[in-house]
Amino acid sequence: MTLFKDLLQRRVPQILGIYLATSWAIIEFLDWLINRFSISPHLPEFGLVILASMIPTVLLLAYFHGKPGRDTWTKIEKIGVPTNVIGAIFLLFFLFKGKDLGAATTMITLENEEGQKIERIIPKSEFRKKVMIFFWNNETGDTSQNWLSYGITDMLSTDLIQDYYIEVRTVENCSSASIEKIKEAGYPNLSGLPLMLEKEMAEDQHMNYFLTGSFTKQDEIYSVNAKLYNTRNGKLIEQNTFVNHDVFDLVDQLSVQLKHDLEIPDYHIEEVEDLPVSEITTKSLPAYKWYISGANEVIFSQNWNKALNDLNESVKEDSTFSIAYFTLYHLYLFTGQSEKSAWIFKPLMNHLYKLPERIQLLVKAIYFEFNQQYEKQYAIFEMLVTLFPDDIKSRLNLITFYKIRNQIEEAIAEYKYILELDPERYSVFKEIGSLYMQLGKFEDALKYFNRYAEHFPDRPESFRSIGSLHKIMGNFEEAKFFYEKALLLEPENISDLLCLADIESESGNYELALSQYQNTLVKCKTPEERAQVYSKLQYYYELRGEMKKELEYLYLEHTEWERFISPLLLSAAKIQTMNHFVRLEREDVAFQTLETLKEELDPLLKNLVYVGYLYLFLELEDIEQAENSILEVESLISEMKVETLQTVVLNARGQIHELKGEHDLAVQKYRKQLELFPTNSNIYINLGRCYRNLKNYNKAEEALQKALTAHPFSPDANYEMALVYYEMGKTEKALEHMRRTVSIWENADPDYEPAMKAREKLEEWDQ
Repeated sequence: MTLFKDLLQRRVPQILGIYLATSWAIIEFLDWLINRFSISPHLPEFGLVILASMIPTVLLLAYFHGKPGRDTWTKIEKIGVPTNVIGAIFLLFFLFKGKDLGAATTMITLENEEGQKIERIIPKSEFRKKVMIFFWNNETGDTSQNWLSYGITDMLSTDLIQDYYIEVRTVENCSSASIEKIKEAGYPNLSGLPLMLEKEMAEDQHMNYFLTGSFTKQDEIYSVNAKLYNTRNGKLIEQNTFVNHDVFDLVDQLSVQLKHDLEIPDYHIEEVEDLPVSEITTKSLPAYKWYISGANEVIFSQNWNKALNDLNESVKEDSTFSIAYFTLYHLYLFTGQSEKSAWIFKPLMNHLYKLPERIQLLVKAIYFEFNQQYEKQYAIFEMLVTLFPDDIKSRLNLITFYKIRNQIEEAIAEYKYILELDPERYSVFKEIGSLYMQLGKFEDALKYFNRYAEHFPDRPESFRSIGSLHKIMGNFEEAKFFYEKALLLEPENISDLLCLADIESESGNYELALSQYQNTLVKCKTPEERAQVYSKLQYYYELRGEMKKELEYLYLEHTEWERFISPLLLSAAKIQTMNHFVRLEREDVAFQTLETLKEELDPLLKNLVYVGYLYLFLELEDIEQAENSILEVESLISEMKVETLQTVVLNARGQIHELKGEHDLAVQKYRKQLELFPTNSNIYINLGRCYRNLKNYNKAEEALQKALTAHPFSPDANYEMALVYYEMGKTEKALEHMRRTVSIWENADPDYEPAMKAREKLEEWDQ
């Protein structure tokens, strides 16, 4: 009691109470400020920490100076107050290091594709809300309403794209592997998922929140129950029910409430442009239903013709439905019919005003692409990044452009910037690692793969990435170790099973490899998985010189392609296989296929056929026709900026120089190709052959050894190395490599010429 009386006399409780009340008022004031002005939402927390951490100083000052009358500073105060202040500073530094305590927005100035200056105020990335929206569960009991499961999600995500404070992702935006994972879990329609699966999907996409729910309908009145969850802990944040006879109005209500639930500042919600979803899409429910039906045909069944039909019906219902036109253009493009899409641009551009600014810019990008104004298209991508510097989707579009232009270092720089914007977007570590691996910078690749694995030590992707790196480096035991660890977590993964079989093949264990390929085929559930296995079997038999079986699996692979990829990609894939048909003595098939593709291919991409002709004429050793095809391919590169095709041109020129006996010039081309594709072992084989013909045996040995490090049982590399050693007078080494070559081709078709040559050489040298 004496202590309490002493504290009362010194007015400690009163002063502390006044301090706490004032502190509460300050925090409330800061909360009020951030809801009305562009101020960091960290400020209330920052203020709370300051005020709470200074309570010891308040108590000290109250105790020693609370009594009426004059007081002097005590030793305790002289030590305690500075110590408290220093401690508070350290605490603030520790808790708020890296957090932006200034404005929540920033102003930027940029030039558009016409050189006009534009100013925009945009939110900083730290304050953007990342939310994944799942398809809604239909609880009406009426299957005719199933389309709304997808329609409500699409309307909501389209509505939210107007607000740069929110980054939205939906299930169909996920990878095909993620979608297959949902289907295999027993949800082929991708809706009605259990909470834990939704949480896992949101985590995979690195979203902070996820929104899910259900809808019912009674007497023409719709009711939607929405639930917002925290991805990190799976806890329900808010649950709301919305009732309306108009689906579009209902989505508008849901959109505004979601922004409040995500704690987006009130001033922003009030000021941001937020047109009703019916204004930026369509006011016609039948039009939207056709639109969703077409999109679902692509997602669920890859029925491209039905999708085109449904999208066309959609714009017939509402000729101002801009987003439907935008989607329809892409469908025509992916089906190789962009010439049929020319009519789309008139209504699309006439109603461009309906679209949110970001989509308007994307529409301009496809317009410039259609008109082959690639520099303006590139300017649009750069404008998107400048206009929305913290918008990751815009940067990903730019990265795609960099990859097409073969600007890999620039793509890596963009990925690294994305990590600065969003340090939790861990999938970028894998992307950077893959690009470094493509450049042959294996140490850098491993560093980024390991960084991903540090965050996800229990995910198969972590081990899979590191395994792929060791495999390309020729470290087969290490690669096998990591793939087996991945399979422990995902035992039926087709890609991992095939990689293990590849390792056995690369190690010369052919019977075991073949058995593993065949066993994997039995486990396949989708056309995509079967195509993967057929591709591996086709390559296996190509490697071993069994041409009849190679052709069989090539046709099987093509058959599976037709079941899951778009006509455009199917055409591109077929073009890449033309040389196989020539080698397999199916020249007529190759020419017929290319002529058909030339007639059917989209005018924008018709010149891609010349890549196929180039492969074909090189295989036929027709120098004149090959050189003509190179000119066409170079024209394609120049017009469309598809710099990735430069490696094809350099390889072709190298082969032509070889056919002319100009091995020194061939070396120059192969060296340039190697700069673009340093992990391609075939280039080292080509260099080894050229150096051997130039009598530069040391360089030939060096080049071939690099190929053999990655592929010790490559028959072509072993054959060339055998010739090099024989000409160097190293007969034993020559015999070793030629015997390996012959053993690889032991089951080759009787008329397989490379195997016949190898056996003749071995017989000649063995005498």
